[in-house]
Amino acid sequence: PIEQGMAAPGLLAHIIVSKWADHLPLNRQAGMLKRHGIELSPNTLGDWVLACGELLKPLHARLCEIVRHSDILHTDDTIVPLAQKGGTKQARAWVYVDPHTRLAAYDFSETRAGE
Repeated sequence: PIEQGMAAPGLLAHIIVSKWADHLPLNRQAGMLKRHGIELSPNTLGDWVLACGELLKPLHARLCEIVRHSDILHTDDTIVPLAQKGGTKQARAWVYVDPHTRLAAYDFSETRAGE
């Protein structure tokens, strides 16, 4: 899936699920892989996660479109720190849930403005 990449789709899916669903940091995953004789740096794993994020952007956009066109929409935001030059600022992680289909879409914004 990643141009000129050596990772198969199954490995990429495993890394992403381990990171986000199982809360395993990339450095810990790299250590686990190393014990199995696979030497990959956490930076490489991070590059793969970012590349997969780019590949999944059209799917995320479509999911957001479907969820936001629901007749009823539940939403909430959580304040998250955003590192910036000179310190941090408050950004927002959003969840949008369609209660009928139980689809959920997540988004990020630097402010709480309605753009």
